[in-house]
Amino acid sequence: MIIHGSLIDVQTNSINIAEIIDGTVGFMGIHGFAVSGGEYRREWKSMRKKPAVFFDRDGVLNVDRGYICRPKELTWMPGAMDAIRLLNKQGYYVFVVTNQGGIAREFFTENEVYDFHEFMAEEADKQGAIIHSFYVCPHHPEGTIEKYSSSCNCRMPLTGLIEQACLEWPVDLNGSFLVGGMQEGLDAAKGAGIPGYLFVDGNLYDFVQGILKNRRSGTEN
Repeated sequence: MIIHGSLIDVQTNSINIAEIIDGTVGFMGIHGFAVSGGEYRREWKSMRKKPAVFFDRDGVLNVDRGYICRPKELTWMPGAMDAIRLLNKQGYYVFVVTNQGGIAREFFTENEVYDFHEFMAEEADKQGAIIHSFYVCPHHPEGTIEKYSSSCNCRMPLTGLIEQACLEWPVDLNGSFLVGGMQEGLDAAKGAGIPGYLFVDGNLYDFVQGILKNRRSGTEN
């Protein structure tokens, strides 16, 4: 089951995991099917606690072409699928955490971002690479949509997106880490108490493989 994290204001509209598990609310899966509280409770209880890797999106998983939301604009970074498959094999949850201020600035809509992430997940799945969930901050201080121009705690470098993932999934922060394309992502990782690694360019598989190797040996780049 792949769950899509909501386009949320973590301060006011975050999903209450207790309500989901108790069956008092439903949850929408990434492929559009409804997951009842009871179904989610059974699925969640069957999951074992394990570490997660949090990927920033633009410039890390996909080539950064500015504000994008259409399937034809998606170009995976070299090694992205291999990196995700490696992490799946090693037993990590794979999450995407991303600031998408283009929503607040009306460059695209919430639904367009949701559909784009659905497309990303499906394309990855076709190649045997599982992205477990996407977490999006739609806010921007210069936003033209009032509800998204206010302050929030989900826009990186704040930690709301990581915290939301940890509410919705049985994440073991020991062993978890973030791969970001900008300093704001690394700052969010630090605030959440996990290591952050700056990916600037190159092959993502090689980069992630190097992180895993160094972490196993107790060394850091």
